[in-house]
Amino acid sequence: MKKIILALCIIATSGCATSAISPDKASPVPSSRVFAFQNSNENNPVLTVVRDTGMLGSGCFYGLYVNGERAALLNTGERVDLHLKPGEWNIGFKGEGKVCISDDSLSEKEISLSAGQHKAVRLFADLGGNLEIKAVTLPK
Repeated sequence: MKKIILALCIIATSGCATSAISPDKASPVPSSRVFAFQNSNENNPVLTVVRDTGMLGSGCFYGLYVNGERAALLNTGERVDLHLKPGEWNIGFKGEGKVCISDDSLSEKEISLSAGQHKAVRLFADLGGNLEIKAVTLPK
């Protein structure tokens, strides 16, 4: 009986982990949930932000913030392209919604962008509920 309970716990826990998704496989965030940084300029850099897939945190959106300004709401497996100016940017996110257990503070990372550059990051949560931002290689 103990082995069955242990196996069920392992299965349940592994089902809650998030998984990385390639930016080209992620669905675009609907325009109704994109609030800023959409004015493109040929020389301005682009930052692609992708939210992992998986059950962990799937009951809420991730609010994406750029220098403290709310830019978008991402569901699991979604991506958004932000058109920024060259320079240093603080990219942050937190869980938002009625069923989210989240801190009031953002999990943030500083990103440096040069003119014409295209970078990508992924948003994910580990099994401990810690929110993280990691760099992602863009497919060629």
